[in-house]
Amino acid sequence: MRERPISDQLQHWLSSDGEKTLGSLIDVFEEKSFAILFVFLLGVPALPLPTGGVTHVFEVIAVLGDGSSLYTIQGLWSAAQLKLPITFVILNNAGYAAVKSLGERMGIARMPGSDVPGVDFVDVARGFGCRTSRVERAVDLAQTLAQAYTANEPWLIDVRMDRAVQKLY
Repeated sequence: MRERPISDQLQHWLSSDGEKTLGSLIDVFEEKSFAILFVFLLGVPALPLPTGGVTHVFEVIAVLGDGSSLYTIQGLWSAAQLKLPITFVILNNAGYAAVKSLGERMGIARMPGSDVPGVDFVDVARGFGCRTSRVERAVDLAQTLAQAYTANEPWLIDVRMDRAVQKLY
């Protein structure tokens, strides 16, 4: 498969010394950022959305939570079968952080069914036919993202996150 060139804007973001945040990544894509923002904010069965949207948006990087991606993980298979140039970034904190945070707000100290330990997203994605990487240190994310993006094929990056629940609600 032919390697996809990195746009000048994405190359600048990857090589800059600035903070690598979702907000700064969205700024890179300007009008194309709706695909990234929509998938990230939805927090529900969102994994198939980028596979449907890839024909309408040239540069697709789908940022998903590990918990919500499990609802529709088979979207990885569709991306692999169709050879879609999508980079899936799974923010993996081994649980449904949004559900835990909501539970805390409702006074539920330990939300049942909100931990998702032991899911190996790298193995799952490989089983569906995607290329994969795992990132355990923030400093390695930009280089891994560039490698996945330029591959011009479906690629899942499992980003290990702190399991501590942030107050979201």
